[in-house]
Amino acid sequence: MPDPAGPIATTTEPDRGGRAQDRYEIEDLGRRYAHGIDDRDWAKVDSCFADDAYVQGQSFGGPYPDYITNLRQSVETFGTTMHFLGNQLTEVHGDRARMVTYGIAYHLASSTPGGDFVIGVNYVDDVARRETGWLIVRRSVFGIWRQSLTSGVDILPGRH
Repeated sequence: MPDPAGPIATTTEPDRGGRAQDRYEIEDLGRRYAHGIDDRDWAKVDSCFADDAYVQGQSFGGPYPDYITNLRQSVETFGTTMHFLGNQLTEVHGDRARMVTYGIAYHLASSTPGGDFVIGVNYVDDVARRETGWLIVRRSVFGIWRQSLTSGVDILPGRH
């Protein structure tokens, strides 16, 4: 299946010096984003995106400040979420990179009866090195599959 965001450029250059560190910092953006969403730590989520970033999500697209306002309202209707990140392909080209990440996100304890679900997603992130480090400048989110959960979920004490 072709990449809906276009081809990822490849290089035959060996991984020299800071490229491994760059790749680590870029891939950490996805981990920080997932933890921020699941912890409802909106400052952590914000720290992953450039101020001028654009995000095309499943149901809303726009400049990052508008997008996160919409996403936050949606996420906060769930008692808990849990993001698992899986396959990741990161291609670094100087001060720009593309990271493609597959994940599974559980959305549980919905304020709407029968609203719980789990979704398989594909995040396609264009990132750039800025003064503060690597940041997402464009994100496209593609749903791969979605399963409604109708049995209900018990939230265990301790985390939230």
